Amino acid sequence: MGLMYAQAEDNYRQLERDTLTVIGRLSEAVGEEGYENDVRVRAFECVLRAKRALAQASPRLKRIAQGYADGLNLYLRTYPRPEHTVKRYEPWFFFAQLSVPDSVDGVRTVSGETTRFVDEGSNAWALAPSRTASGHPILFINPHVSLFGSGQRYECHLRSDEGWEISGFCILGNPIPHSGFTPHVGWTQTNTAADAADAYLERFDDPKRPLHYRYGRGYRRATEWTDEIGVLVGDKLERRKVRLRKTHHGPVVGRQGGQWVSVRVPLDRTARFWEQKLAMGRARNRREFERALAMRAMNYSNTTFATAKGDIGFWYGSAVARRDPRFDWSQPVDGSDPATEWRGYHELRELPHVVNPRAGFVQNGNSSPWLTSTTDNPVPAAFPSYIVRDVDTARARNMRRILTSQPRFRYDEVVKLAFDTYSPVAAERIPLMLAAAERNPGLKVRLAEPLEELRKWDHRGAVDSVAATLYYETESTMLSRGRGTGRNVAATPEELLGALGEVVDGLTRKWGTWRVKWGDINRLQRSRQYDPAQPSWAVAGAPGAFGQVFAFGTARPAEERVRLGTGGNSYVAVVEWGERLRAGSVCGFGQSADPGSPHYLDQAPLYAQGRLKPAWFYEIEVLSETDRSYHPGTPPRVED
Repeated sequence: MGLMYAQAEDNYRQLERDTLTVIGRLSEAVGEEGYENDVRVRAFECVLRAKRALAQASPRLKRIAQGYADGLNLYLRTYPRPEHTVKRYEPWFFFAQLSVPDSVDGVRTVSGETTRFVDEGSNAWALAPSRTASGHPILFINPHVSLFGSGQRYECHLRSDEGWEISGFCILGNPIPHSGFTPHVGWTQTNTAADAADAYLERFDDPKRPLHYRYGRGYRRATEWTDEIGVLVGDKLERRKVRLRKTHHGPVVGRQGGQWVSVRVPLDRTARFWEQKLAMGRARNRREFERALAMRAMNYSNTTFATAKGDIGFWYGSAVARRDPRFDWSQPVDGSDPATEWRGYHELRELPHVVNPRAGFVQNGNSSPWLTSTTDNPVPAAFPSYIVRDVDTARARNMRRILTSQPRFRYDEVVKLAFDTYSPVAAERIPLMLAAAERNPGLKVRLAEPLEELRKWDHRGAVDSVAATLYYETESTMLSRGRGTGRNVAATPEELLGALGEVVDGLTRKWGTWRVKWGDINRLQRSRQYDPAQPSWAVAGAPGAFGQVFAFGTARPAEERVRLGTGGNSYVAVVEWGERLRAGSVCGFGQSADPGSPHYLDQAPLYAQGRLKPAWFYEIEVLSETDRSYHPGTPPRVED
């Protein structure tokens, strides 16, 4: 209850919007913009599933769900506002927090159009005692998500008289921490491309029975129903009816190649997901933590962990269905063939993992589990081909470079490395650009000085680096044309050389010179539209696709000279277990979304400079740093 009340105080507007999103009522607040989301939520019957999950939950989880609703309803009573769309929170809202995917196997889950996977990133690594100067394990927690909008990370420290104490972050709107650390164990998660959902081509080919679809040697009957969605049009709520259909595989979401497509997602594990999160936070050692992971209720997450006793490990994926390996599960499969049915879920031991490797470290950058460490990695031949889709990302290559660069690491060194700006992609591609210039005398002469800047560059982002501006702006130009890095087709050296010429011309036109420092362009501001009258900070990071640990994704507002941070490092923490737990953390801007709060921007300078604030864990530390203390529902008071 207290945690949800605090979240509402800090950022209720976003919390309410995220709640409307997951319960399928976003259109009531934002109009047409939310309609497709609401159709998706209704198609996957998320409300029905959430209510069913509440009924199936353990007594402990039901009490937490009630506390979730009580905290938010208390906030509404304490701070009533006419613009609030949600008038009352229900305990089942808590179980609707797990969103459904907007695409599966290249098929959008509403319109049926093909789409690319979104390459969102996160970093994680754990160092065993054998690899640290103190002889104690160290964990690096570093999710990369949007700095704005849904899915924001909310830092919290939760203590219960029932013996549960954890510091880390929730996903805004959730009352149970998603990643963090306790006196016994810490963990962080990275998104995975593990095959957690499938699309099925369904054949509705009987004109006399339009709801029947082929299955095996006969037919099955689909279920069809009508739902109603409220859409804000002007200042009035318009009611729209939508007809929905599902097969035994899941909701029918669109058409492809003349056939209907249904989607299967393991949403039957919603209650187990939160039970697993609770168990992970209560674990006291590796055995108990892996017992929690064995519940296998997380669809799209890898887990990297460390324990106070010195164990480290990485587990790939979670709720991965057992399938017939004869099929290409990266594409929609034939829904009429019974052989395409799921056959339960793989046990935890059947998923790729690395525990206590001789190399003394594990890492993951949304990358292949086959290269988690430099020793004792899983072997691809030991696993079904459909499980792993991940590639060896540039960030993962960079992290292995870092973690093998010296025998032992100090805590303060890990903090510094958490903001490392070396780009292995730049180191690989700039020599190719220079070689291409040798083959193009005209461009070599015209771009002689910019090319010399790139030749001398150490491939590290820095706020005073001109070369960083030239390179990242060049790559970003090609990325905007679908010729980028990661999962896009990489630009050729000749294309990069041509884009460099465009960048030089563009910088000269906008700035009066092409010698522009990266920090002048690459800015952190709590705004999507640049306002020179408001504070902003120079940032050395760059998009994670280029391999920097310090991932900082940006967008350029129309006609502006600068780029504003939109995502990337959204929460950074380094934790070391010793005689006393030691931890530091930082978020992108500040804990509060209220511009009048002293905590609206107080972390932004630390973030931009690559520094962590102390993450006080022990009660004496917390009390010594307390500014205010109050009970939810009562006005805050200044401590004596």
